[in-house]
Amino acid sequence: MNKLEPNWNTALKFWWSWTWRSVLAALVIMPLGFLLSMVLAYIIGLAIKFLSIPKVFLHILPFVAGLLIFLFYFLLSLRIMIFVMMRLLTKGTNGFEIILVDKKNNKFQPSWRLALMLFWSLWWRGILISIVLTLPLNFIEFCVIKIFKLESLHILGGVINFFILAYANIYIFKRILIKGAKGFRIELFAKKN
Repeated sequence: MNKLEPNWNTALKFWWSWTWRSVLAALVIMPLGFLLSMVLAYIIGLAIKFLSIPKVFLHILPFVAGLLIFLFYFLLSLRIMIFVMMRLLTKGTNGFEIILVDKKNNKFQPSWRLALMLFWSLWWRGILISIVLTLPLNFIEFCVIKIFKLESLHILGGVINFFILAYANIYIFKRILIKGAKGFRIELFAKKN
């Protein structure tokens, strides 16, 4: 197997191989989250109708239900993204294999713990950079829309945000490929056809 150098091209391949699988998996579970929210709303409606719930709780109940649905969906999404990472570690992709090594070049066997560590090292950086980059951009977009009355600018702002975040996340993948993360380094090897 040929070792792939950690450059923009390999970072893009690694990022894309994880991203499209994660997005596809999220699209599959979105209907489940929607269905669950409808069932929970129905149960809450029945509870309000048939149980004597104090009026104070009637205002809090939808918030709590929404929070529970969000947490369920969030945790389910995280599990699926970690599953995708584990699959990449064990099977690789059509183009390359992912191997994790320690600082002494000892190979790690793929495990759920390593998949979680790799996922976490990429994910928290992505969330942080998303917040740092998109808040100022969205503020500028909001000001321009309000000042110049350009409502159609939302679409352009969404496209610009997507490309900036994609670039930033590919940069994160490249940086992790070069420097590694806490306790491990990632090596990509081209598969033979």
